[in-house]
Amino acid sequence: MNTDYGYSDDNLDIIVNDGQESQEHTDANMAALKSLPYVEDITSSIAAPSWGYSGEFIRNSTGKELFSSRFDYVCSNYPEVMGMEFVAGKMAPSDSTSVIVNELFADKIGFTPENAIGQTIKCGSDNVVITGVLKNFKIGSYY
Repeated sequence: MNTDYGYSDDNLDIIVNDGQESQEHTDANMAALKSLPYVEDITSSIAAPSWGYSGEFIRNSTGKELFSSRFDYVCSNYPEVMGMEFVAGKMAPSDSTSVIVNELFADKIGFTPENAIGQTIKCGSDNVVITGVLKNFKIGSYY
């Protein structure tokens, strides 16, 4: 199949962490994997795009419910390692007040990718600022 998923699955290996490990244990595992001579890079997230993500209602700055969206928590190098492309902005700092979204998300909140940068949205109970917009990528099954 020659489908563009919006990320590169070439030489991708997914290792499941059930969330029961401490951050120290996860960091140690990642460092051990990174030290292997055949490993080019390593990153982490709660889920892989092929699995899908959990959902959350997205609201505008006035609290109006706009739609439900899937989300993930990722390492700062995740887009680069996965071969995802930014069409505007940059990776969010590693704090809970900034997010990156994709083109469809920006469109659904009524902005071009460029104009979405700096916009505040409500994700759950948190106000977050969009710092980057990724080229669309497929979530869920390969089929």
